[in-house]
Amino acid sequence: MSPIILYAELLLHIPQVTLFATLPSHCNESTRVDISSDRGFVSVSHGGDTATIELPSPVPPDAKLILPATKTKDLHFRLKLSEGSRFTPHSDIALDNDCPWPASSLTCDTQIACRSCKTILVANTVTTWKDLPSENWAEMMDFWHCHKPDTHEYDASGTQGFAKGYNASSRLGATPGVGLVDICHVLLSQQDCQGIQRKRLHQPFLECVSCHELVGIEDERLQGLRLDKWSLSLRSAKEMDWTVCAIQTLICAQLLALIASQATHKFIAYSGTIEYTTDAILLWVFTPDLRYSTSFGPGGPKRALKILYQKVSDPAYILEKQGMRVDELELPDYVLYALYADLQASKSILPVSARKLQNWDVGLLER
Repeated sequence: MSPIILYAELLLHIPQVTLFATLPSHCNESTRVDISSDRGFVSVSHGGDTATIELPSPVPPDAKLILPATKTKDLHFRLKLSEGSRFTPHSDIALDNDCPWPASSLTCDTQIACRSCKTILVANTVTTWKDLPSENWAEMMDFWHCHKPDTHEYDASGTQGFAKGYNASSRLGATPGVGLVDICHVLLSQQDCQGIQRKRLHQPFLECVSCHELVGIEDERLQGLRLDKWSLSLRSAKEMDWTVCAIQTLICAQLLALIASQATHKFIAYSGTIEYTTDAILLWVFTPDLRYSTSFGPGGPKRALKILYQKVSDPAYILEKQGMRVDELELPDYVLYALYADLQASKSILPVSARKLQNWDVGLLER
């Protein structure tokens, strides 16, 4: 690998690409920065070594990269986007949210297994898959409808409107043969599942009978088993390979859904009971849609969330202090640790100068 490290990012709210280059020694007469003829790649040469990356978006033909007059190892350039770029400051694709394993991708041949040991948990027992609406779907109907249709149907107590199926007392529930899917979970009837048992008596947590890894909880309100996607493997047929969802992809989808529904960009990620936990992460989704390229590893531009984060020891106090400006994100302990590990690992691809912002650490989560 070339000792030259390149990193480029495109922020949708700023119509420009920012390019960072870190050299093994101060720039000199051998240092060159070139843009390809198609305006889509940048190459940096220094001391006989060359590194090249694909830019997150092409730049105009008149774009120029001028080396600084001072001797430095860290180069920094800003390039405007080409006219007609599909990435614009007002793009509405920033919060589009491709949920992993949506109901449309699942069939009657779909099998679900424990992620750790591949013990079968659901074996062709579900014939219909449906996307689960958000938890507050019934309450939100009052906002979605400026006028509810008249109804002449009453329940036994004489209360009107129950037949519409969307007032707050109308709850979704698990049904045999039907799987309900949301961003991070799959809700199933108990009779459609196998290989699952309670982790402890009188507690709702569910574990795999073979490896005893946590796979979900028993949801008494919806009368079913809510399995966590990050604990599962899935295949579309017996002869197919097992697939898994990356934890950071699921977290990204969950954060984007919360931003869209709660209009907040700060979250406390924790495990257990928030009043008693001393190990949590304060997350600030600084950029919900970042396009970036790096000379670390293969592949072209990637899509990510730029996250500012801090480890905190008193999350309940932060929630009380900041109120509505911070939302909760409760996660299993191993998912919380994986989230922090992914954020820490992502710092290695960022330039040293871009790894901190005041008292925040900066990381990326791939979408």
